[in-house]
Amino acid sequence: MPLELSNRTWPRRDPALQGKPETAELVRSAARTFVSEGALVCKEINFNGQMAPLPRESSAITSLAMTDGCVYGATSGEESWLFQYALLPYCEAALPLAPIPGARSVTRSLVAMPGHVLYGGTCDPDGGHLFKATVSGLPGNVIQEWGFPQVSFERLADPVPGEGILRLVASRDGERLFGLTNRTGTIFAYDLKERRERILGQVDPIHFFSPVLVEDREGVWYAFGTAGRLMRFSPFTKTIEATDLRVECFPGRGPYAKIAAAALDDASRRLYLGDTEGLLSYIDLDEWRVVPLGKPVALGGIDHLVLLPDGRLYGTAGSREGMAHLFVYQPRPGALRDLGVLCATTQKPWYGYRYGDMVATSEGRIVLGEADHLGCLFNYFPPLLTVRNPIE
Repeated sequence: MPLELSNRTWPRRDPALQGKPETAELVRSAARTFVSEGALVCKEINFNGQMAPLPRESSAITSLAMTDGCVYGATSGEESWLFQYALLPYCEAALPLAPIPGARSVTRSLVAMPGHVLYGGTCDPDGGHLFKATVSGLPGNVIQEWGFPQVSFERLADPVPGEGILRLVASRDGERLFGLTNRTGTIFAYDLKERRERILGQVDPIHFFSPVLVEDREGVWYAFGTAGRLMRFSPFTKTIEATDLRVECFPGRGPYAKIAAAALDDASRRLYLGDTEGLLSYIDLDEWRVVPLGKPVALGGIDHLVLLPDGRLYGTAGSREGMAHLFVYQPRPGALRDLGVLCATTQKPWYGYRYGDMVATSEGRIVLGEADHLGCLFNYFPPLLTVRNPIE
């Protein structure tokens, strides 16, 4: 039953403390804890309350991908579930689709193709495999229901037996999938037409690698090995080259720091990087140099990075030490700011602690998947840029 709060006696504030500057500062400090710019909406994965949600022990969102006006996601836990979040105005709803056969974990390894065709890689204790999921139909509109989407699964390949797939990315031409395994850091390619995998090699000879794979507009791929060493390869060559560039970390932290997130800005040819120690930097691929930007959040490592169409870079950091913070970097004038903790009051009042993945839409909306029990989707709408605060 709903709580009756109208007749409840609430604690009274001490009148002697009102009006003191210390009290006002304390209130301002609490307000600065949470993101105070833009708009935030929390979405449950239950078709706007009309369906049962994802099972509690299988609801940590660890992969997101976008296609055709929909965000698709996969969870990790006792089972890995696939879900759909339609962003269309007449049917904005998130709903569970089905458990992925033979999978317990899909970690940032979901790829969405046109036509609602998905590819993914599992990362289970006994190994991983590639799968294909085809989704037919949208959930109608949320007022007058016409049936739910159907999904079919197909198991494709086990690229490296006994190893899970840590990262999966599609090539820009949409013809191949490139993946990174979780134990030896083996890079593989899977040809979608020939339906055949090929092993390209290992990122690092001592298996100290980062969970990052990025392709530039020229078809060159980048990964990171020991001590932040930049590695590159082309799918048409058989070797992975160790370059002369290395991303710096805090002194003495070289054996521990890894690149945790990356985002490539094609316009500026900047490859933005965030490491597990919390440092943000970028590689200028034209000038071939590393530029450190700073530490956006005091708490700890950077988890995710996304670029908006206007050039702003958003990311999350600090989830390993507590509640993750959202931060933003504006290339011009070079402002790096910690925005605070995500706290939503609509559609569901909810605090976000940690996130398994994040994506940005072409309109500038950021969708974050909560990697926790009863995982929800956080929709963040950044503030519009003004003439007084341009990035260009």
